[in-house]
Amino acid sequence: MRRDLPPFAALRAFEFAAKHNSFALAAEDIHLSASAISHQVRSLEEYLGFQLFFRDKGRVQLTAKGEVYYSFLQKLFDDLEHGTRKLTASGPRKKITVNLFRSLLSSWLFDLIPDFNQQHGDIELDFIISEDPPDHDLYEFDVAIYYGTKPLNGYHCVHLFDDYLTLVCSPKVAEELPPVENIEELANQTFLHCTCEENEWHMWFEAFEKPFPKQPYQLATNDRSLVLDAAATGMGVAIGRPPYLSRFLNENTLTVPYDKRVVSGNKYYLIYPKSLEQDENIQRFQAWLLAQRD
Repeated sequence: MRRDLPPFAALRAFEFAAKHNSFALAAEDIHLSASAISHQVRSLEEYLGFQLFFRDKGRVQLTAKGEVYYSFLQKLFDDLEHGTRKLTASGPRKKITVNLFRSLLSSWLFDLIPDFNQQHGDIELDFIISEDPPDHDLYEFDVAIYYGTKPLNGYHCVHLFDDYLTLVCSPKVAEELPPVENIEELANQTFLHCTCEENEWHMWFEAFEKPFPKQPYQLATNDRSLVLDAAATGMGVAIGRPPYLSRFLNENTLTVPYDKRVVSGNKYYLIYPKSLEQDENIQRFQAWLLAQRD
């Protein structure tokens, strides 16, 4: 017999809207537009046959029946999460799916995986590569490494790194660079550029109160690891940022010729759904990842 159930997407939209008493804040949490949240809630009201929210000049407030339905739905979702977590946690091996940038994996995390496997051999790491912000509607992941100015709404967020800019090059190229008091003479060098951050060269020169010397880039790509690879071969100078620099500095293929770090205001966070906060394997991965910052 077919179950007579309301659409799950509408229930999810209603839960977040009720939590915030705001369609706009609910939209931020689940990466939809406010109009999409409004449409989903309206469709649920039509299905139920009663009004869930009072609406007044863009503001919303739960009705009495809306309050009751929200409490009921919270308990239902809590039970669903608990039962799912209990069943999926069983078994001899657990897989954790990690969503992150391709260049972050290749330049930093890839070399650390053997250490994780040695310490936590019962946990399998599976990677999903994406250049977009983490989005459960696009990718199924357990944890993600998120880059932004502040923690992402709707997730448990753990700070990993502060982001900064510094100039890097090969040790051989470093021998040809001008002293810091003549930094404008860097215009004679070949500039390599990561296009995912259009203004990073301008930001670095502004820190010296110097204009960026306009010139065509010898290499421009949206993959930071390729830019750093090119700098390591002596092709030119590049902007380096943590943690992408780790492998190159450890191997002495790149060096930092000037003691200048320009803080960008962005940070890296480990994020995962709040329903996984008590997951033992997620906590083990988190503890291991935090130890890699040192």
